[in-house]
Amino acid sequence: MKFILQILFLLLIIIPIDGEAMPHLILNFDINKTLIASDKVGNKTVEDVINELLAEKYIALWDPTLLEEMSFDDYINKIMIPGPKNDSELRRQRKCYLQHFLDYLRENNSPLYELAFSDYEIALKVLAASQGDIFPSFYRLIEKLNEQQISYSIILRSFGLELFDVKQEINSFHEGLIGRTAEFQKGKLYLDSGKVIEEGHEIYCTLRSIGHIAIHDDWNHWNSNGLAVHQSKPFYVDREDFETLSIFFDDNIDEADSINNIISPIDANTNEAIPIVEVVESGLAVHVDTLEAILNNNYFIDRVEEAVEKANSRRLLIRESL
Repeated sequence: MKFILQILFLLLIIIPIDGEAMPHLILNFDINKTLIASDKVGNKTVEDVINELLAEKYIALWDPTLLEEMSFDDYINKIMIPGPKNDSELRRQRKCYLQHFLDYLRENNSPLYELAFSDYEIALKVLAASQGDIFPSFYRLIEKLNEQQISYSIILRSFGLELFDVKQEINSFHEGLIGRTAEFQKGKLYLDSGKVIEEGHEIYCTLRSIGHIAIHDDWNHWNSNGLAVHQSKPFYVDREDFETLSIFFDDNIDEADSINNIISPIDANTNEAIPIVEVVESGLAVHVDTLEAILNNNYFIDRVEEAVEKANSRRLLIRESL
């Protein structure tokens, strides 16, 4: 079945729809817990991150007062230590529990311990066998796009300085693939050439044509505005450009939160905000399942396939309505 799905994906890419070729892909990738398992800014080791991922995966009745099962992550955030997401002391307390998830299971003689510990060991083994810090699923996507001669742009996006470490690693395996750098400051794009771009559609067109680039996003701007969605990582989408498909991969995308979010979807033509739920449902914003991205080499290929299929469906619906 998996083989058949991959063949269908290749046919989808190779065979034009009504004479139109595969769109150019603009692929935005967050760094921490999207491409790598460590988090220097959050002072998290690989082991810390995997514990957090397992805390999101496993559900149970964590205490006798619960009426229904939930993930350990939800239990800590909503039951044990509720409160604002951006409260620094609450975040510290939550992090302590989540990063010691396996210890919690063992100390409480949980029947989930053996299964969770097995997942932990497998994830560590996969990462240890990798040539670098970046998940093999990312490199598999690059290989597939190159094999099929699909036009694409890789845009690395991060608030942290790991951005440049990841850029260097990619370049070591793919002969200087990512040459350009830039940064967002209060919504303006500052290119390494010295050029500053303010207008939304011009930013979109620049990212459409500039090729592969690493962009340092503006943490101070987002943090000083209470982690509000409109001050987070700008994500420009042109709904009228059927020759381009923009996708943003980030483990912190939250479809249910329209106020505080890690990305800020923006219509490149009107400069108006796009609801986060719209870009998630259309496959343009992907909440990355980090554990799956580590264990499944086809993870990013599958997500791109889904976005392409949805884009083709939208295109056909528009044509049928004309």
